Amino acid sequence: MTNPTWAYEYAANIIKSRWPEAEPVIMKEAEWAFYYAENTIEGRWPEAEPVIMAEPKYAYVYAQRIIQGRFMEAEPHIMTDLYWWVQYESRFDIYE
Repeated sequence: MTNPTWAYEYAANIIKSRWPEAEPVIMKEAEWAFYYAENTIEGRWPEAEPVIMAEPKYAYVYAQRIIQGRFMEAEPHIMTDLYWWVQYESRFDIYE
């Protein structure tokens, strides 16, 4: 098993719970790591946060939906994408 999409889909739709053996594969892509945290873990997934924070979009939605607050460690990454940084600033009342 090497495909993050299929590993996530199997965990979410077939097993319907965490699949520890597949987590290293799932966390290879920010998108699937985020969805796994949101829909399977239903909370923070610290082991995958470095991957999630590397993608501004998923760092933002992770902050919004999972952390429900600022994702301080990810802010330098989110700032690299103007669209997602403006969304983030607005959502969390950050005005520099």
